[in-house]
Formats: sequence, C-alpha cells, structure tokens
Amino acid sequence: MRLLDLVSNKDNLVTGSETGHDAAVPFVHYFEGMMSLAPFRVPDAGRNMQRILDTAPDPVRRFQLGWKYRVPLWELVYHDCVVAYWYWGDYSNKIPSVLRLRDLFNALYGTPPVYMFDAAFWKSNRERFAASYRHAAATAQATAYAAMVDFQVLTADRDVQRSLFSNGLQVTVNFGNGTILPPGGCILRN
Repeated sequence: MRLLDLVSNKDNLVTGSETGHDAAVPFVHYFEGMMSLAPFRVPDAGRNMQRILDTAPDPVRRFQLGWKYRVPLWELVYHDCVVAYWYWGDYSNKIPSVLRLRDLFNALYGTPPVYMFDAAFWKSNRERFAASYRHAAATAQATAYAAMVDFQVLTADRDVQRSLFSNGLQVTVNFGNGTILPPGGCILRN
C-alpha cells in the first residue's frame, strides 16, 4: 500500500492494478478486471488476447454474463472511489455476440467499456463499436463520481434490474424478453 501511495498520491500518477482489493482503494484510480469474474473468464484471456470468439463459453455465459446470478456488490461499495472495468484480455468485444449484453452491464453498473481491435477489425465493425460506446459510456460518464446507492431487481425472473446513483441517475435495463422494457433495452432517468 505504501508503494501504491507513493506512485498515486505523492508522484500524482494514474495508478491501478489487475483485479482489485479493497485495501488498495485509497491509493488507486482503477481496477482492471473487476467486471470479469476470474473463474469465469474466457480461457487464456490473458495470453491469447487478440483471439475473437464466436460464442461465449458456458461459464462466461452462465456466470460472468448471467444477470440472474450477478449482483453489483463492488460497485455498491466503491463506485465513487475507483473505476472498475472488464479484464483486458476479456474486453467488451472479445465475443461480439455478447457485446450488447456487456453494454447493458456497463450501463447498469456505471462502468466504462474496454475494446481491443486491429485496423481490419475496426474497419469491419466501426459502427458496432460506435453504437456500443454511445450506449455503454453514457452512464459511466454521467455517474463517474457518483456512489451507487441502490440496486433493485424489478421482476421475479430477474430480467429487469435498476441501479440508482447518488446524483439522482436511475438506470433500468431489461436483460430478457419481457414487456416492461424492450428486450435489451436500457433507460436512463434523472
């Protein structure tokens, strides 16, 4: 912690680490990987980073992206203290078929997206990246310094969830196919 304090507070450098720990929160600005639960990441995510997957492996789909299991405990405690985002090797567009789902989590939790691409992948997916960024980054920007003060599951099937932030922003998302919001829908309200 003394080394993080030196780099962050005394040298005034942007400081963070891979996967966070609450004891380090006073000394860092970000934790990479807090959105990607370590046991449920893409296999070899840290070694084969540029490999794009067509489908999400079962543990990723069921648990990391499984809205019926996830609760934003980290964000409820530390959202206004440190930026949390996906693991670099398990970035938002690692599995293009679930990019929209990751956008919904980013919006609901007020966390920024993380992308990785080469020139060819950018050219072939530019519009998709732009749409993802517009959707996911809006909440992260609007809630950057706000505490997440409440999280609610609004339907018995857990498909519709809401986060409330100290600046008054409410984010409601529909992960399922219900009628309260359009499927894959997200509403931001002040």
